[in-house]
Amino acid sequence: MYCIHIDAKASDAFFDALNEVSSCLPNVFLAKKREDVLWATASRLWADLNCMNELLVVCFLQFELSLIFFQHEVKWKYFINLCGQDLPLKTNYQIISHLKSIKPENDIVSFPMPKSKLPRYSRKWKVRKVNHGEYRKRPVMTNTAKSPPPGKLKFFAGSAYFIATREFLHWAMKDPTVTKIVNWSWDTFSPDEMLWASISRMPSAPGFRQPGNAWNTNEGKSVTRLINWLDSGKKNGYPKCQGFYQRSVCVYGSGDLSWV
Repeated sequence: MYCIHIDAKASDAFFDALNEVSSCLPNVFLAKKREDVLWATASRLWADLNCMNELLVVCFLQFELSLIFFQHEVKWKYFINLCGQDLPLKTNYQIISHLKSIKPENDIVSFPMPKSKLPRYSRKWKVRKVNHGEYRKRPVMTNTAKSPPPGKLKFFAGSAYFIATREFLHWAMKDPTVTKIVNWSWDTFSPDEMLWASISRMPSAPGFRQPGNAWNTNEGKSVTRLINWLDSGKKNGYPKCQGFYQRSVCVYGSGDLSWV
């Protein structure tokens, strides 16, 4: 099942084109609720949450109607969120085989929050107009301190992109404490880089992958995505980018293919 969130800023022509394409495919749909996505704000997180909620509902409805339309049950087992620039490096068979091998665990990067990132979640951030850089609006830190997070949440850092079981997503959408944490995080900086890493370690969270295995979540390692950051060579021994850097991320060139 594929849920596509189209930014509320997108043109009507773009939306209509994707709507036409998705209408031809029984397992593809557009998110009904659209966000005006702004970098490093909660709108990025909200876009994912919109699709998560619809995926949990749509699959149930399609299962109920399967005898009429599909003659098979559509009930996904793992959620993988992607950005518009993500491309698969493995075949569908390889991806499914790997997910079967880790069931019932998640692949969510989670490591102790660096002190340098604590102001992201200990201060309130407000969106303001700026006159420099690529963005005309961006979140700016204020002098107002945030209240402690609900449920005495301990902060962990990680990625906005992850692989999680259906059970974990259902729990995250329904758990009252998680709901309070999500609402609490709306005026923080990049809440999606804290939320999943932190709530996945809550005692009631399904599928936490313990340290000491192939995917050591304490060290922030994951097989979800392969990204060559500008400073990855020093930290991880990645080769020099053979394409070009955009926002400190390597846009791969033909010279990167052998390594990729």
